[in-house]
Amino acid sequence: MNWVSELAISLIGSGGVALVVVLVERHYAKKAAKRDLEHLLGTGDAFVRFDLRGRNLSRAYLVAKDFSGARFGGANLKGADLAGAILSRASLKGADLRGTNFRGQPPPRYPSETSYPGENVYPSGGAPAGTPQVGDATLDDIDVGDATYDDRTQWPKDFDPNEAGAVHVKKRTLRWRFRHLGWGRVS
Repeated sequence: MNWVSELAISLIGSGGVALVVVLVERHYAKKAAKRDLEHLLGTGDAFVRFDLRGRNLSRAYLVAKDFSGARFGGANLKGADLAGAILSRASLKGADLRGTNFRGQPPPRYPSETSYPGENVYPSGGAPAGTPQVGDATLDDIDVGDATYDDRTQWPKDFDPNEAGAVHVKKRTLRWRFRHLGWGRVS
């Protein structure tokens, strides 16, 4: 091997390493931005006319926050908890609402030394007597046009997402994908 080919191999190798470093930095920058936004939203109660378009708020705990007139267009709210939130005149146009909770519930028990993350804090199926309840989210004049939701999304009982313009999506199984997208033959 001559020196030109060794130089070319070195340049290609260092370019690959640089690409990996850039991708890793971008990944952690996105995670840090999501964490910072969740911290900001967790420290306040009123975010009137707040612009959250295109933001990743998946699995965010936004219970009883005031988002009147806020813009969530194209935001990822997959699995977010918005029970008791005020969303009057808010725009969730094109947002991903799969698995989002808008229905009232008891607030979670604060973690203790004996509880674990994700543990069912009320295993008997209900909150103890005297626990304050969080009501359904307020969805007056909300715009959910082209927002997607699924069977796991919990809407307030008096709200019809289809009538409001949201789009119900069904989870496609691997079998369905193979059969309808031509990925191969499944018996």
